[in-house]
Amino acid sequence: MEKPKQSFKVPVQERGITLQELPGEITLYFNLGNCSCHCRGCHSQHLWDTNVLTTYRTPAWIIEQVQHYASEITAVLFMGGNRNGMDFTQFMQEVVKPVSQFGKPIGIYLGDWTADDLQEAAQYCRWIKVGRYDDSKGGLATPGTNQIFLEVQTDKFQKRKRG
Repeated sequence: MEKPKQSFKVPVQERGITLQELPGEITLYFNLGNCSCHCRGCHSQHLWDTNVLTTYRTPAWIIEQVQHYASEITAVLFMGGNRNGMDFTQFMQEVVKPVSQFGKPIGIYLGDWTADDLQEAAQYCRWIKVGRYDDSKGGLATPGTNQIFLEVQTDKFQKRKRG
């Protein structure tokens, strides 16, 4: 496994295990702080502008967490703001790519994304949720939402309904 550079740090606000985020999976999740999207009605406002409260973790720490929980989990998820001052390409290369080497499927939530972000995430992630939260349109379980939950299948995408 590649050794990540230790100068890059990830704003991990919290981590835990959930059964709710990815379909049929026991998921180790990492909530990323310092979200600059500030979506009206966001249910994760505790992830906004958390510079003072956030612990900046090295890629090695995240990899160690995945390794520690590997026998208890079936997937890994990165959620929270992806527009938080982190270089997305560097995050994908130094965190997500090495985590993918554990053979656990990975999910990522991209609130504010570009086509390049989506293409890059699809290299390593099985699930990708895209779209800023729009209070007037609701979340994934709401008809007419602007958010999409995608499942990557080889180089195809499948839109999945949740809820």
